[in-house]
Amino acid sequence: MIHEQCLKMNKIKYKSAEKQLLTEAIKLLSSQTGSRVKELALPNGNEANARITIALAGVEHHFNVAIKGEIRQNQVLDLIAQFGKNKDQWLLIARYIPKPLKDNFKSLGINYLEAAGNCYIQAKGIFIYVADQKVTPTREAATGKLWNATGLKFMMAVINNPALLNASYREIATAAGIALGNIGPLLDELQQGGYTNTKGNVERLVSRDKLITRWTEMFHAIIRPKLQKGRFRFLRTENAATWQDINDTDIYWGGEPGAALLTGHITPENFTLYSGKPGNELLKLLGMVPDNNGNIVLLDKCWGTLPGAAPGTAPALLIYADLAHGLDSRNKELAERIKTTYLNGE
Repeated sequence: MIHEQCLKMNKIKYKSAEKQLLTEAIKLLSSQTGSRVKELALPNGNEANARITIALAGVEHHFNVAIKGEIRQNQVLDLIAQFGKNKDQWLLIARYIPKPLKDNFKSLGINYLEAAGNCYIQAKGIFIYVADQKVTPTREAATGKLWNATGLKFMMAVINNPALLNASYREIATAAGIALGNIGPLLDELQQGGYTNTKGNVERLVSRDKLITRWTEMFHAIIRPKLQKGRFRFLRTENAATWQDINDTDIYWGGEPGAALLTGHITPENFTLYSGKPGNELLKLLGMVPDNNGNIVLLDKCWGTLPGAAPGTAPALLIYADLAHGLDSRNKELAERIKTTYLNGE
């Protein structure tokens, strides 16, 4: 009774949807782990949305809670700043967190709890890690076909080259590397989602920044993990210095080397490479050897005839996505420069 009165006396900093998410998430956490989870009064002046206590195996810990819907890459730095040095006293509760971001949070020691039940919670005397719960059907349905693997390839083509919106279905399919029968439904969904409009007889993309941000997140969550062939390193130092001299029509640089070719403002430290060539052939051609901690990431080519932004590069959207996804501020600045120069819709 006293607990309930205290909650009423303090201003609760969440909306009804956030309240529902909080209630569902802590109930699921309790049932999955056998922990006791309760909401606490939120002290005046506390910037959290809520405050909870988790008791497990005789240990109890209080957490400030930040409640979010879907976590986007562009929110990560703000969350790190919000949690600060006291990150073990914070818990992020979200409707959905893309797997790459969950991995980032775990490596940074940021506690999170997803509506599906996946979580990483580590504080003094408490450690809970759940990573095998499927995303809820409600959340999956919200993404639509536009945001599955085929749709993302289609989106990569039209974001890189908006003129394709006014091309034949066959041209779009060939550029994206997907079956012809997908194009009509995907164009319809793009229009119904409010991502295009028509001026005269010309179809145009709108909300480009929103599309690019969303595409980047979904690419890293859905497509990229399936593309990665492994990590490697150059066998000799001179190979790293002469990477630009490699002349092959089926090698496409993304990430830092792609940015180097487009802007000239970076000397790559980490290499991202897309190719349709067999792995053994690439190892010999590039002078690479397998290394789980290597600075070269090799990925399968995931588009059709869509050209790169410059000879030897992957499409500009891929280079942007490679750079924007991490936490390196220099790479984020380069990503914005590439977006402005190569993804401005002209």
